[in-house]
Amino acid sequence: TDAGGRLVLTTTTPSVATVAPSEVTLVNGPQGYVDMLVPFTLTGIAGGSTILQVQAYSPGVPTPFISVYANVTVIECPATLTFEGEPDRQSKLAVLYRFRDGVLSRDPQGLEYIRDFYQHAWEGSFLLLRHPALRDQTLAVLSSVLPAIAVVAQGRRAVLTATDLANIEALLQAYSAYASPALQVTLQRLLYDLNDGQTLSRFGFVPARRR
Repeated sequence: TDAGGRLVLTTTTPSVATVAPSEVTLVNGPQGYVDMLVPFTLTGIAGGSTILQVQAYSPGVPTPFISVYANVTVIECPATLTFEGEPDRQSKLAVLYRFRDGVLSRDPQGLEYIRDFYQHAWEGSFLLLRHPALRDQTLAVLSSVLPAIAVVAQGRRAVLTATDLANIEALLQAYSAYASPALQVTLQRLLYDLNDGQTLSRFGFVPARRR
């Protein structure tokens, strides 16, 4: 009944964070009621919290008929959190960035992996913060395979041992045990690709044969 109305999005700390779009028109979905999926971007907040306010207005009415508040907390990405406190944290992250920008971003499937990573980054960080054992496992696996990733980022091929592959698989399964359904779907796809030697070879890795 409120199609043609609007949503107004603001933050309670405009000097720290702003939101775009700031206004969205309400439209009817195929079932005859308002059914919308609207992406929005918070800008200016690098870490910490702010409050997002969403107000809904009926057509031609100057006061909102509903106001919703949401606490928004910005946390670091999973890779940054994983290496938190490590003495060589920046150099390890630099290796991952070089692999992302120099290898993954140059391949359509690699771009999908990048998209999936950032789509689920918030949930990944949340799981790392909530489950310290998962963070320890992630740190151990990443530290183990980082030399191979560094070699590939330099344009050469690198071997992933059977132990490496088993550890990566176990890590993906550990995330899946806590993950949302959407993240579980992505993790299952990664597990499939992990066992597909052609996919690993596509990105410069030589997978050892598993017994």
